Amino acid sequence: MDINSLTQPLQFKILYLDVVTSTNTLARERLQLAKAIEGSVIFANEQTQGRGQLNSVWESNSGKNVLCSIVLSPVFITIDQQTYLNMAICLAMLDTIKMYTPDASIKWPNDIYINKKKVAGLLLENAIQGDHIKYSIVGIGINVNQLDFVVKSATSLCMETQHNIVVDDVLQLLLKHINHRYGMLKLKQWDMINKEYHQHLLGLNEECTFKTETEEFVGVIKGVDVHGLLMVKKGDSIINYRVKEISML
Repeated sequence: MDINSLTQPLQFKILYLDVVTSTNTLARERLQLAKAIEGSVIFANEQTQGRGQLNSVWESNSGKNVLCSIVLSPVFITIDQQTYLNMAICLAMLDTIKMYTPDASIKWPNDIYINKKKVAGLLLENAIQGDHIKYSIVGIGINVNQLDFVVKSATSLCMETQHNIVVDDVLQLLLKHINHRYGMLKLKQWDMINKEYHQHLLGLNEECTFKTETEEFVGVIKGVDVHGLLMVKKGDSIINYRVKEISML
């Protein structure tokens, strides 16, 4: 097998659009109509129904940010390994952000933060066939030139660097880094991906205040397990939490 097909496995074809409801929704529709293949990228200047994890709203001004969905066919990844796909895409986003500022980290499960403010997020939707992933729709939002947010815990590359940035340059860097990280997945470099993800995990081994539906408490993030659950030390116990079961304050 050609090693280049593993280290640089994707050939991207970008569809640039002005306004869509959601790039992930459009990618799914095009897959169902056989109009999308692995490497298909849908980029939009504006989303009217942009979504984050578990249907949270993604806020974005028209033409200011990277809003895209990428179609992947990671059939070599089993259901039990899908957390590594999430980690790899997070690392690709982090790689991209770090081209502009070093002060970036990953906030579990798949957001990128700069100085404790969110600059990028991921909505990963996997379709399962048997015990493997049939296809994945990788929805990514990166705040590039937006200067005002309703949510005050958000930031942008422009706000952090004090420079206006070409949005398409950020997109091209993102695709380059996704290609690299996807190559690592194809080479089954699970341990390296896991290690790098944890090296950049916000709050790892630090005392943080957490909130659940029933309480607030001080705990310590001990890592993310093979199923993608957050491991938090509370007192003498380590408890695993799913997405939205816990938040870090």
